[in-house]
Amino acid sequence: QGEGAGGASTIEALGKSRQPAALPAVTAKLKDRRPEVRAAAVDAVAALGGPAVAAQLRTMLNDQNGFVAVRAAKALFDLNDPAGAPLLTSLLSLDFPPATRLMGVEAMASRPTPAWVEATRGLAQSGPAEVRLGAAQLLVPHDPATAAQTFDALAGDNNLAIREVASRKQAESVTNLSVLRTLLRSPDRLTRVAAAGRISDLTR
Repeated sequence: QGEGAGGASTIEALGKSRQPAALPAVTAKLKDRRPEVRAAAVDAVAALGGPAVAAQLRTMLNDQNGFVAVRAAKALFDLNDPAGAPLLTSLLSLDFPPATRLMGVEAMASRPTPAWVEATRGLAQSGPAEVRLGAAQLLVPHDPATAAQTFDALAGDNNLAIREVASRKQAESVTNLSVLRTLLRSPDRLTRVAAAGRISDLTR
């Protein structure tokens, strides 16, 4: 279990505290037997910082649990340490399933490159609906047209949760007033609110 004293939620709270005094306790959890706790410790170590943070995170790149290793690679990537980039870049390979590739582009979103945009665009245009939705959200600042097309397509998905999130994201990001006025008639209240707010922003 990841809850309770010493669990993932506790480690997350210590990381969010930004208190350097919490670093020894958090660092000790990098060796916890539970992968969810090790992953939380990776994030917390990165948040707390310190002179040895990069070295500590590099040791986690070889963690037996892939998710933990990816969290360490992302933390290093966000710190501009090159050690994490090879692992993250490898996840973009078409040899991996779409969900794994989405994990890679999510981890590299803080420093997008043309190759990152291309990989994310590909994920937004094909594959499982939840992957397309996640990729489209990442694309909004970089390729709003493709993101809008994806949101529009997913607004008709068979899964209600996918439809609602896609409609809300579409309402938050599109600039076409005709589309936004259509979204004002959406059965989803939060979509209507987002569309109204967007119209107000665009016409003020």
